[in-house]
Amino acid sequence: MILLIVVRIHAPQPFEFMFIEKQNFLLSYENESLYRDSLENISTLRNNYMFIDKTIEQCKKDDNFTDKCVSFASQHFDLSSMVGYEFWYNFSAPSNVTNLPWHFDKDEVLFESKNEISLPLCTLVYYINIEKELGGELMFQDFEIESYQPKTNSLICFQSGIMHKTNPCNFNRVSVAICPWSYKVEKWYLGER
Repeated sequence: MILLIVVRIHAPQPFEFMFIEKQNFLLSYENESLYRDSLENISTLRNNYMFIDKTIEQCKKDDNFTDKCVSFASQHFDLSSMVGYEFWYNFSAPSNVTNLPWHFDKDEVLFESKNEISLPLCTLVYYINIEKELGGELMFQDFEIESYQPKTNSLICFQSGIMHKTNPCNFNRVSVAICPWSYKVEKWYLGER
């Protein structure tokens, strides 16, 4: 018996690998304030997915850190069709060491319901705090850049559709993943990702 699985892929841009890093993305006091706020609100932010309805032009006018991240990405990726972005916090600590498997960011609801793959315009990760600069690397599959060692107050952006994973770390790390979209994606639950 042969099992045939048909997967339709909707890619927003030509497929290529592009990796951008911006160190010291926010002013030091901005990053420190963001870190304190994230720790104070960890129970609310953990596993909390949000979709923000904004065009790239609206992001360029606003001053919150996620809008700043998306605005920076627009200098390197075509975000002219963006209608909003999703984002979620990732908290790693010695008490919750996890090994996120290989994956690429996609519309999870569309994939689960119709077996179709639709990709965001790009993927961004902002590292708010990295307690140690050893371990917890962001790994890429089958590309020149095989891994990225996260650094506090750094933003990375890469082309959508890239297989990636995070190596486990046994120290405190706070990051935010951001995916701009050309349509509003339905809400999904982080535990299922």
